[in-house]
Amino acid sequence: MRAGNARLPGLSVLVWLMLAVGSVCLAGPPPPLTPPPVIKVVMDNNYPPFAFKDSEGHLQGILIDQWRLWEQKTGIRAEIHGYDWDEARRRMEAGEFDVIDTIFFTERRSRIYDFSPPYYTIDVPVFFHRNISGINNATSLRGFAVAVKTGDAVIDVLKQQGVSQLVEFNSYEAIIDAARDQKVVVFAVDRPPALYYLYKKGIYDQFRQSPPLYSGKFHRAVKKGNTALLKMVEQGFARISPTELKSIEQKWYGTPPFGTTYPKYLVAAAAAAVGLVVLLAIWTFTLRRVVAGKTAELVREIALSNRRAEELQLSEERFQAIFDSVNDAIFIHDLETGDILDVNRRMCEMSGYSRQEACSIGVEALSSGVPPYTRKEAIEWMRKAAQGDPQQFEWHSKDRNGRLFWIEVNMRRARIGGQDRILVTARDISGRRRAEEALRASEEKYRNIFEYAPIGIFQSTVEGRFLYVNSTLAQLYAYDSPEEIIAAVKDIPGQIFVRPEQRSDLIGRALASDGFVRGEVDYRRSDGSLFIANLHIRVVRGYKGDVAFLEGFVEDITERKRAEDAFHAQFVQISTIFDELSVIVYVVDAATGKLIALNKYGTAIFGAGWQGKPCHDVIHCGAPSPCVFPAGEEPGTQQTFAYKNTLTGRWYQCVRKEIAWVDGRRVHIAVTSDITDLKEMVRMKDELLSIVSHEIRSPLTAMRGYTEFLLENSVDEAELRQYLGIIQSENMRLDELLTNLLDLKNLKAIVPLDGMTPLALGPLLEEAAALFAKRDSRHRILKQISPDLSPVPISAGYMHRVLVNLLSNAVKYSPKGGDVILGAQRNGAESVTIWVRDEGVGMPPEVLDKIFDRFYQVDSSDRRVFSGTGLGLALVKEIVSGCGGRVWVESTLGEGSTFFVSLPAAREGEQVRTEHAG
Repeated sequence: MRAGNARLPGLSVLVWLMLAVGSVCLAGPPPPLTPPPVIKVVMDNNYPPFAFKDSEGHLQGILIDQWRLWEQKTGIRAEIHGYDWDEARRRMEAGEFDVIDTIFFTERRSRIYDFSPPYYTIDVPVFFHRNISGINNATSLRGFAVAVKTGDAVIDVLKQQGVSQLVEFNSYEAIIDAARDQKVVVFAVDRPPALYYLYKKGIYDQFRQSPPLYSGKFHRAVKKGNTALLKMVEQGFARISPTELKSIEQKWYGTPPFGTTYPKYLVAAAAAAVGLVVLLAIWTFTLRRVVAGKTAELVREIALSNRRAEELQLSEERFQAIFDSVNDAIFIHDLETGDILDVNRRMCEMSGYSRQEACSIGVEALSSGVPPYTRKEAIEWMRKAAQGDPQQFEWHSKDRNGRLFWIEVNMRRARIGGQDRILVTARDISGRRRAEEALRASEEKYRNIFEYAPIGIFQSTVEGRFLYVNSTLAQLYAYDSPEEIIAAVKDIPGQIFVRPEQRSDLIGRALASDGFVRGEVDYRRSDGSLFIANLHIRVVRGYKGDVAFLEGFVEDITERKRAEDAFHAQFVQISTIFDELSVIVYVVDAATGKLIALNKYGTAIFGAGWQGKPCHDVIHCGAPSPCVFPAGEEPGTQQTFAYKNTLTGRWYQCVRKEIAWVDGRRVHIAVTSDITDLKEMVRMKDELLSIVSHEIRSPLTAMRGYTEFLLENSVDEAELRQYLGIIQSENMRLDELLTNLLDLKNLKAIVPLDGMTPLALGPLLEEAAALFAKRDSRHRILKQISPDLSPVPISAGYMHRVLVNLLSNAVKYSPKGGDVILGAQRNGAESVTIWVRDEGVGMPPEVLDKIFDRFYQVDSSDRRVFSGTGLGLALVKEIVSGCGGRVWVESTLGEGSTFFVSLPAAREGEQVRTEHAG
């Protein structure tokens, strides 16, 4: 972000103010603004005295007052927010704010923001503990851990100077708190907040500061390209006078304790005091000259002694600070006895002992005690170091709680405090040892896998030399060891490939692939015998993308290929038997659920291309995985179950058993028969029993009721005729039911002979219309019969059944009465169309394709309004289809229905007969 103390009241500020005033005067009043109602501003909330929080958490400081004055000058509300600096920058870059304040210009930031001209210059020094010396620039910080604020511009400056050990904190105050607690001894902080917090925490006298590393400048900035907003902000601040700015600064920096104008009596008193001082000075002058000469020598001696003492103390403090700041544990041992004389803070942290305790224990307390990690070995290491031979070794150490860990020890002879000592540094390497041991274990594990794998593994050059092979591969090619095959085989394609082109083809495919490619290869052993193997091979490339070597796996499949050949021969025999059956026969792999075999009958139904596909994808059993045993069944037992095929919509009965296939695999073999017609017959039987029982019971109940009433009661003739009419009607209804049942029984025989004499339709149509006109007075039977109808090849009885069923339906499903139209017309020389239209209840579209099915009824509930068996329209369809015609219906729910019958017209010149139905 920034860099240090503001050069505020003084010459630089005065010049700045004069320039500002001059620029305002020369430029004239700023142009009028067209401002938004509010802008959102974000800044550092930890930068006193410019912006910081009070005891209640509210932002205060120089910049807050300046922005409030800016609001008064512009009439725009500035919504000000303060965050830790890194958070402030992140939110600004995320688009949450319009303007960011307290920001330094950097090249990196210039790609994100447009900046205002600078308005404050901030120095950025380095602060360091008073016991440390020699820090005067960024280069001198190398090797020190330097505390910085996250997101601060000083981070880039330090990294450019080669300072890499940076410890980041969220705020300047957090850095000063860490310095107070002696967690950091060097930090790079902008001067104004640094001085503020050093005084506030009471540690100002414990730290010194270097010359500024650099001077940064405060700017205000907006997102790149938003120059209109930046100009509006600048114009607003241009309206604030230098006097107003200075007043805000004096509020936060304070003023001298006395003004520049003194009272007159102070001047007079001062003059009198000056006169008195002159007289006293003359009197003491002589005495001073005498005393000065005597004391000068003593003062010089005292100053020299104090300076030497201070330098000695400073040197000791500096040594101790460095001693305790090192990340490695340090021991100082007596050269003769090996006793511990001193340790640093890191040693105490590592071992759990205090400094005093560490100086009173022996080296055995810091050892696992297991050779070669005992006092004896430690004394030998120190003896060699005492002779001037530096030592480095690993040591199995122990802390105060008995925890064992590994350290790397460096030991050398050194002169410390004017005496020869043994200086020991130790670094905890437990993590590294664990990683090394894990790596060794991993290497050993994979080496064993490689050597003892049941398949051959190799690495080779593209040209044809083995680089590395395992024992299994050597045995495959009849060599005694990996070393022997590597030495013997100089030309892989020529020596071990029966057909070298197979290798070339695989390498070509591998070069075009990112992974392994596979192929079946014919190999030659060293003894001349041949075998077949699966070869998996891939190309291993170098870091530049060039081919480094080939690696792969070789699996002997000779026996498997022989078994497959035997299986194929047996399979051909089995398939011949299967293909002669008129049922579906299929074989499924028990492990994968994929089809192994499907006979011709099954292929004719489900199509070719079934090989290797999942059973349920081809057979379509209607379940996610139907080609497994039904729940609760044990493998090895025979199962019989039925399922509906989702592709054909037909029902099948399956008899299936798990057996061992000719190649040894466990398979499911199934024989499946089509039982759709059987299920349909069962369904029709059930429906017939249900409907017929209902339809027969209804007229019988009515006839029985009226008969019992007449037998038990005396009625007049008119009433008697009425009841007998009802009994007769119900008897006719029962007779119609039985007639339809008998007709359905013989429907399969309704196949007109080619030589049937065509029938004239006119008389039959007129007769049917007259019959229904007399039967029901609520309906008006209308005719639309064309006079030029062609004869059709059908018997009068069957034509009568068609017309009676259609007209009965029209009357039945028009309960409120209305017109029923019977129509017929000629369609050229090809056909005749007959229709019956009613004004009844109509039907929904979804039932129009079903109403010609046997026993189907639009309303099949127990409380249906309209009685019937659902056989009449099925009978009409069978009759019309048997005569080579077709039947269909058009209907609108609530408006009525129209049934159409189309029959082929007789050929011209044929003899025509005229018949009546009765």
